[in-house]
Amino acid sequence: MDKNEVARVLEEIAAMLELKGDDMFKVRAYDAGARAIRGFPGDLEEAVRTRELLEVRGIGKGLFSNIETLVTTGALPYHDELRALFPPGLRECLRVPGFGARKAKLAHAELGIDSLDSLEKACRDGRIAALKGFGPATQDRILRGIEMLRTTVGLHRYSAVRWRAEDIVLAVQKAGLASRIEIAGSLRRRREIVGNIDLVAASNRPVELTRAFPDLAPGVGEVVSTGEGKVSLRLAEAIAVDLRVVSEDEFAAALLYFTGSKDHNVALAEIAKRKRGKRNAYGLPGGATEEEIYRRLGLQFVPPELREGTDEIEAAARGEIPKLVEASDVRGLIHVHTTESDGRATLEEMIAATRDAGYEWVAITDHSPTAAYAGGLTPDRVRRQRLAIDALRSRFPGFRIFHGTEADILADGSIDFGDEFLGFFDIVVASVHSRFGMPRDEQTKRLVRAVGNPLVSVLGHPTGRLLLTRKGVDADMEKVLAAALESGCAVEINGSPHRLDVDWRLASGPARRGMTFSLGPDAHSIRELDNTDYAVGIARKSWVTAAGTLNSMTAAGLVAWLEKRRGSPLPSI
Repeated sequence: MDKNEVARVLEEIAAMLELKGDDMFKVRAYDAGARAIRGFPGDLEEAVRTRELLEVRGIGKGLFSNIETLVTTGALPYHDELRALFPPGLRECLRVPGFGARKAKLAHAELGIDSLDSLEKACRDGRIAALKGFGPATQDRILRGIEMLRTTVGLHRYSAVRWRAEDIVLAVQKAGLASRIEIAGSLRRRREIVGNIDLVAASNRPVELTRAFPDLAPGVGEVVSTGEGKVSLRLAEAIAVDLRVVSEDEFAAALLYFTGSKDHNVALAEIAKRKRGKRNAYGLPGGATEEEIYRRLGLQFVPPELREGTDEIEAAARGEIPKLVEASDVRGLIHVHTTESDGRATLEEMIAATRDAGYEWVAITDHSPTAAYAGGLTPDRVRRQRLAIDALRSRFPGFRIFHGTEADILADGSIDFGDEFLGFFDIVVASVHSRFGMPRDEQTKRLVRAVGNPLVSVLGHPTGRLLLTRKGVDADMEKVLAAALESGCAVEINGSPHRLDVDWRLASGPARRGMTFSLGPDAHSIRELDNTDYAVGIARKSWVTAAGTLNSMTAAGLVAWLEKRRGSPLPSI
């Protein structure tokens, strides 16, 4: 079990204990344990084996014992016992955003709610709103949550599926039954939400590979089908896997075709048809590589991330596909938290980890006062943090440390620290963390005002979405991004695997018109510095080049950009 799955089980236990009316200290202990596991920066299995996990705050001996059982066996009898106490439908209700254990317990007791259907019906006829502590607004949020839950069945976050796909690829490679195997489909296109894992393998032993594949792939729950050149599986966590086995000569065309998207493939097939040359089973000309196939179609190579059937074919025909940003272009990181707010590593540890990862600079951006739930810093604490950063600068020669903040955008679009104090920071990431339900026009004005503030360097996670959990704010985001482009405010592509925000569909147009982006890991632990790779993936889908990011700048280049943005020298450089 990976750490996210372990954390999910602990969260379910906490919710069911609350439903059961158990001791709240026990409930909070499981909740705290889940947060500790999600933020643990190391190898969870190794930390369990060595018992290092016992040193992590929030992990006591009893909780460790349950985690050990989960990690080593993949199941926990205590979890199963609790699940048996409640109807499956009621447990499913707990997955609805805004409908936690307390609300579920009351709705079950008062209205007999025991399924999504009964919960939806109670909302539709107003019975949920009539319950004490609910009301019409809560009822509307629950209905939206049910809608989201139902439309996302069978879908998974990119990060949750990618590591499983990589494990399977590695297993096939070790078996030596394929000369080549690659991830295809929506994973290769780096979609933020994917439905399955598509793999393409080249092999001169196709029968052996298809027979062996169910035993090679780790964590298989069910063999769905097998056939000539194809195997379909379902993993234990309900992720579908399709393997296509082809000859070496067919591999490039098969990889291109099964990468998709459907619209991109249709456009390529139309071009191939008009050229009237020899075509293979995928409707494409032959070629040893994808680059060769595009060249034979008279097109510039289209990176997989752009193959979404928008206007990439037309751009490729004109030779206007840009060189997209790569991980190697990233010189520094913006949006890093420490234990001063809700991070899980100290200031010195985060700085050292960023430097050791090969970056040239980092911007520390702990939360602001409004985010009291996240330990937001008061002005006095900000001043003390500045002194700590100044002291650390001499200990990290050649590595630039920028002192920043992730400040809250208030309902009227102002920033909670106030403009006078904002000037104290080198860099300001301004984000929405509250009032998500404001009317569309008010939300739009709120964000437009924020990006128009010259002391705001970056608009953080612009829509505020949480993938498969919460939709973004209802705002005219095209208008917001246009305002950011006009004012010169950078827009974040947040690399948290739960966010991947701003949406690439919104960003691609402004990116080609010269917008500047900030690739933010939103790191709350050392391990989460790796979220930068997810941000790079969404940036590539958004047509972003290295020149279009703050992260590709040298420290001196970033200083110049920040000083131009604010119209004055930085306070601590």
